[in-house]
Amino acid sequence: MNGKIDANAGAAQVALYTTLDTTGPNDFAIKQDYYRLQILYNRILFQLNPTMTLYNEGNFEDFMNSMSTQELITLSSTLNNDEIFYIDDVVPEVYTEYNENMVGNYRETSNSLINTIKQAMTEYIKIKNLETENQQLLSYKNILENQELLSEYLENMQQTSYFFSANATFNTNIELKPWYRVYLDTYGAPNDGVFDSTLLAGIIEELINTGEITEDELLY
Repeated sequence: MNGKIDANAGAAQVALYTTLDTTGPNDFAIKQDYYRLQILYNRILFQLNPTMTLYNEGNFEDFMNSMSTQELITLSSTLNNDEIFYIDDVVPEVYTEYNENMVGNYRETSNSLINTIKQAMTEYIKIKNLETENQQLLSYKNILENQELLSEYLENMQQTSYFFSANATFNTNIELKPWYRVYLDTYGAPNDGVFDSTLLAGIIEELINTGEITEDELLY
């Protein structure tokens, strides 16, 4: 699916408050949802962050041992429990302390989610490549186990091998995008080929600020 999706599409695009001292009719509801977001982070997202980090860094053995199936079921039950989030009730005072780090926490978790998606895409490509390799190996296995197929294969190789040279070279120039080149120079190759979104975003912002690239270049 191409294009950006705005979660607020169709909603009236108006400022929440026009001045710092303005209060609105939805103040209470806004505060209640803010507290519920804190519960969501503390009870769910914070618990998932270490597991996502292991996956993003390619530490798959530790990732598989980081959380049991029962723990995931418990998190899922918590997430879908209206009583825990006080959906039909008033959030008790114990949860109403303001947390200035909440937005930063959600941004950090969002970066982890982006990295997880990129890692999953990388793993999918690997799986497809392995499937192709397995099909090739199966073909070779069938050839080796069948004398007639083996004879045909060897005869075909004798007829076509002169097209190939041991001295052949690959002359296509490989050019990295500037932001990937700076990333590799600064941080080295990422684990399992997945570039960290936060580090990459910082590099891209710096390259734009210095005029080395334009925002349009990111689209192509």
